Amino acid sequence: MLRGNRQAAFTIVTTVLATTPLAWAQESGTAALGNDMYFGMDLGVSVMPSISIKDVAPRDLSSFGISGVEADVGAGVGWNIDLGFRLSESFALELESGYYQNSFGGFDGGEFTSLAFGSTPIAGGEGDFSQIPVFINARWEIPLGQADTNAWRLGVFGGVGVVNVSAEIEEITAVDVPGVTATVDGSSWSFGAQAGVELSWRIADSARFGVSYRLMYVEGADFGRATYSDPGLVSYANIETDEIFTSAVQASLSIAF
Repeated sequence: MLRGNRQAAFTIVTTVLATTPLAWAQESGTAALGNDMYFGMDLGVSVMPSISIKDVAPRDLSSFGISGVEADVGAGVGWNIDLGFRLSESFALELESGYYQNSFGGFDGGEFTSLAFGSTPIAGGEGDFSQIPVFINARWEIPLGQADTNAWRLGVFGGVGVVNVSAEIEEITAVDVPGVTATVDGSSWSFGAQAGVELSWRIADSARFGVSYRLMYVEGADFGRATYSDPGLVSYANIETDEIFTSAVQASLSIAF
């Protein structure tokens, strides 16, 4: 009886394994447990919409506030590095970091506000925004075409983590207050998430090349207090943003080991 139970259990286990991605990978000539670690690199163009700056009210005659400020952002560069572990031929977990830099493109509306001068349009400014993401991703890949070749794959991925957002913008001016400039130079860590899709093809036994699109979300950033060229002017509130979205189109290379 015991031998019969063992035989029945063995039959059930082998039947279940035959339906898993691991068994599929072995049948297709790809070993799911071999080369289960991989290193990935992504490089491409990043695009951000304008960044909304939260309003800051002036506190007294020596302070400036801001209202309705939208910061334009130019196209930039984004790169990532990934360390992944395949749990099966189709599913993997990744630890990812990277660096995104986009140039500051000027202000699209917005005003300095002051109890002494009233309101005046905000202008000028030069510098950039940068982001350093740290994500844990889940990736699911679907083979395209014949399973035995496994040359083309469609992957979808998503992750959560934190993102360090920084701004270095100088020479911000108030149109009706000549001779006074402001500088924003600060950074903060915030919650972030991302989702993306990738089309890849095998270029060697352990290497794949692909093209991907990703959308990264950050719940907001805190750049600290602005500083002014006139030491008599003081900022009493931090410069904070609303949600930030970044799109990136990147070429990717992953190497299994």
